[in-house]
Amino acid sequence: MTTATATPAIRLPAELKAERVTAIRKQPTPYDRHGAKNPRWKGGHRRRHDGYVLVYSPDHPTANKNMVLEHRLVMERHLGRYLRSDEYVHHKNGLKHDNRIENLEVTNEADHARLHFTGRRYYRWKSRATANCIIGLYWGEGLTIRQCGDRLGISYGGMQEHFARFGILKRSQGSR
Repeated sequence: MTTATATPAIRLPAELKAERVTAIRKQPTPYDRHGAKNPRWKGGHRRRHDGYVLVYSPDHPTANKNMVLEHRLVMERHLGRYLRSDEYVHHKNGLKHDNRIENLEVTNEADHARLHFTGRRYYRWKSRATANCIIGLYWGEGLTIRQCGDRLGISYGGMQEHFARFGILKRSQGSR
């Protein structure tokens, strides 16, 4: 009488590897836990490179990567509504991390700019060469605008700006 003996199934190396990978994936890691569940959680506040404070608020309509500027959140809670995109929150004392409601006010873009630049003389354009120097190179030596710029270390657009501001006449396209 012969008895049938069950032979164990032979496992291939690929099956073993697949089981090992699945077992490894099932182990929880700190990175599977988001927000306050993560052991590296620091309270949901962090300071941006420019000094503003960001707060973790994933459900906020204007959240960027689940973060919202704290001064906007404080003002929204105070007003009881979301701020519109054309509303700016101004820090009265100039400290970007001081988000007390007494230090914040809502303004529009023009008023906000006025608050920051009142009393300052702000000139965007500065001359990098004198008019006589440019005239001497352009009309005296017969250089092109680009060559004058190269000689003076000024970009072509900068040279165009110098010509316009100083009122220097340009040669016609055909002559030199």
